[in-house]
Amino acid sequence: MALAMPPNLQPPVALRYAMWALASESSDRHASMSDIFYRRCRKYLELDEMRGFGESIVTVAHCQAWVLISIYEFKNMYFPRAWMSCGRAVRLAQMLGLHRVDGGTTECKETLPPPKDWIEKEERRRTFWMAFWEVRCASIGTGWPMSVEEQDIHTNLPASEDAFQSGRPAPTQPLPEALRSSGSDLSGFAGAILLAAMLGRNLEHMHRTTPEDNESDLNGKYWTRHRDIDNILLNLTMGMPEMLRIPMGLPDPNVIFMNMCIHTAVICLHQSAMSRADKHQLTGSISSESKMRCVTAAMEIASIMRAIAHLDLSRMNPFMSFCLYVAARVFIQYLRARRNDARFQSSLSFVLNAMNAMKKKNALNEAFLAQLDVEMEACNLPRPTFTPSPSFTQVCI
Repeated sequence: MALAMPPNLQPPVALRYAMWALASESSDRHASMSDIFYRRCRKYLELDEMRGFGESIVTVAHCQAWVLISIYEFKNMYFPRAWMSCGRAVRLAQMLGLHRVDGGTTECKETLPPPKDWIEKEERRRTFWMAFWEVRCASIGTGWPMSVEEQDIHTNLPASEDAFQSGRPAPTQPLPEALRSSGSDLSGFAGAILLAAMLGRNLEHMHRTTPEDNESDLNGKYWTRHRDIDNILLNLTMGMPEMLRIPMGLPDPNVIFMNMCIHTAVICLHQSAMSRADKHQLTGSISSESKMRCVTAAMEIASIMRAIAHLDLSRMNPFMSFCLYVAARVFIQYLRARRNDARFQSSLSFVLNAMNAMKKKNALNEAFLAQLDVEMEACNLPRPTFTPSPSFTQVCI
C-alpha cells in the first residue's frame, strides 16, 4: 500500500530495506538476500544523513529504520555497529521529542508538528518505546550505560495491537502508573517494555552503587532498593492478568518475552544480592534464599521454552537469547557443587540444545553458547553433543 502512494509520501528507501532485511532473514527461501538489503539500508541511511545539513533524517521513519537495522545487527553479532545504531535510534527519538509525546516541558525545541490524529500519535509512542526497549536490552547484555533516563520520559506506554491496527483510540498509561498497577491493564508490547524498564533498574541498582549505599547494612540504601525492586517483580508476577500469562498468552511473542524477562530480572537481582552478601559476610539466609529464587526462576525459563516448542521461533524476540543464557548460567553454577543432580543436568542440556537449535535464525545464541562453553570448561562440566541442525520441536522430545 505504501508503495502505491505518491513518491513524496512513501516511506524512505532506507526504512523499506531495513524491513526487507529483517523479513528475509527469517525466511529460508530469501535468507540469502538479507545481507544485500542490510547493506543497502546502511547506504541510504548514510546518504540521507549527508544530504544538505542532515535535515532529511529528522523523521519518525528514519528513527524506525535505525531501530530495525540495529536489531538486525544484534541478531547477526555485528555488536559494535549494533551499539552505535541503537544509539542513533535513541538520539534521533529524543531529537524528535518522542520521549514526551504525552506531556513534559514545553521549553524544548520542537522538531515535529503535532500529530494529526491518534494513529500518528500512537506510532510515535511505539517508535520511542522500541528504541527504549532496545537500548535497555543492549545495556543489560553488555553492562554499558543506558542513554535514556526514566525521569525524562513523558510518553505513555503503547496501546494494544488491536487498537492500533484498527485505528480505534484506546486509553494508555505512563510507565510509573503501570508499575503501580502491577501490569493489570497492559498489552503484550507494553508488558515487554515494562520488564525492559525493570531490567534497566536492575542494572542501575548493581552498577551505580555509592559509599552511601552501605552494602554491609541490611537496612542501608542498597538493600532497601533491592527489596523495592524485588517487591515490584513479585507484584508483577502475582498481578498479571491471564492474557499476559503462559499458556494463555502463547500466541503473542511479546507475552512470551515478558514472562521470560520477569524471571531473568529476578535472577539478575538475586545474583547481585548473593555477591554482596558473600562479600560482606551477611547472614547466611540471604544467600540461600537468593540462590533458591535464582534456581526457581531459571527452571521457569526452561519451562516456558518447553511450552513454545511448537511455535515459529523466528517470530520471537531476538533478545530472548539473553534470558536463556542467564538461566543456563544458573544451572552451571548449581551443578558446580552438585554435579550429579540429574534434574539440573537435564535442564541445562535442554536449554543448551534449544539455543543451538535457534542459532540458525538468531546468531546471538551462538555468541552466548560460546560464553557458556567457557564457563562449563572452567567448572569441568561435560559439554553436550549437539545433533546437526535440529528443529526445536525435536530438541524438546
